[in-house]
Amino acid sequence: VTGWISFIMALLVFYILILTSVYAQSKKPNILFLLADDLGWTNVGYHMHRYDSSNKEVNTPNIDYLVQNGLEMDKHYVYYVCSPTRSSIQSGRLPVHDNLSNSAAQGNVYSGVPPNYTCIAERLHGDAGYNTHFVGKWDAGSTVIEQTPLGRGYKDSFGYLNHMNDYWNEGDGRCNVNGEEILIIDLWDTDHPASTDNGTKYEEFMFAERIYQHIDDAAKTPDVPFFIFYAAHIAHSPVQIPKEYLNSWDNDETLCGQYDFNDVVDPVYPGFNTSTDNWHCRSIYQSMVNLLDIIIGNITAKLKANGQWDNTLIVYSSDNGGEINLDETAANNYPFRGA
Repeated sequence: VTGWISFIMALLVFYILILTSVYAQSKKPNILFLLADDLGWTNVGYHMHRYDSSNKEVNTPNIDYLVQNGLEMDKHYVYYVCSPTRSSIQSGRLPVHDNLSNSAAQGNVYSGVPPNYTCIAERLHGDAGYNTHFVGKWDAGSTVIEQTPLGRGYKDSFGYLNHMNDYWNEGDGRCNVNGEEILIIDLWDTDHPASTDNGTKYEEFMFAERIYQHIDDAAKTPDVPFFIFYAAHIAHSPVQIPKEYLNSWDNDETLCGQYDFNDVVDPVYPGFNTSTDNWHCRSIYQSMVNLLDIIIGNITAKLKANGQWDNTLIVYSSDNGGEINLDETAANNYPFRGA
């Protein structure tokens, strides 16, 4: 079912390489790939407002702007879980030839893109001279270094390698060390743990700041094109958001308050009491999506301010639909029934 996204990525690489060989002296386009995580079909305005034009919860004007001023491919398919889609995007191959596992860091090189495959950043960097940067959720294999962003042709990377982590402390499970339960931290800066960044702020803000910096740095060398892959954590579980960005709406549900991650129910924001505070799961989830829209708006504004907008190809997608288990998140995939 990921045929279209594989075709798009293969066509993109082919297009860039042809332009590079035929028009060697012309200016190559920058490429910015924006990938949301577990985004509900109707959690964005350009879909929701087809069904309910008066809806005030869904507020994504910047994502809507990209659709209104671009090419909407609403018949393009992705896999129904995260890792196979992400592996397919990076490699340009269908999941059946690439990766059908959604546990991409479980000690098996066949969980994720196999090490001997060539991926998009390798071609763009090695053959077309692009500066390549990865920020966010990888989840396309990390058993060996060759499967990480660094091993796949990205000049630098910042984010987490596994399937998910905590937005506030980057924890991803626990391990027992001499009888003590230790929180596993999954946050990496290219080839080493991002220890100085761990736990300093909401994770999506750390990712956004890296993207802004890459764009500003690229403006200083306009003759060198960039390929930036921004794989946001939003809107994957756990449902967490800074308090000042949280909005609440009526007729909500509370089942996500049962979600046990890192052996605990993680707080929505610092100071949130998981036992007594009210859980408004649909509100939290939609507030997260609305926050991602703000970040995307900041990115597009920076591209325009830097004079990069007219020479940047932006691709926006989600890796799959929203999680339909209400004890994890509260996405909206209407009118579809699956993820």
